[in-house]
Amino acid sequence: MPTPTAMEVRPHDDGWMLQIPGIKEPAWVVSTKAKAVAAAKDAASYHGATLSVFTKAGKLQKQIPA
Repeated sequence: MPTPTAMEVRPHDDGWMLQIPGIKEPAWVVSTKAKAVAAAKDAASYHGATLSVFTKAGKLQKQIPA
């Protein structure tokens, strides 16, 4: 898999997921948004990717540049 340039934290039926645009399945799913954002920040920083965080309603809440 190529290094992602963007990652998204989005709601999931089982909690919150890390989604990489263009890939159907989530990278992982965790129970809380706080856990998802913390882990996603680390992953995005490691890969030099932009992180977008969405609300439970699916609206963009914030974007964290690479």
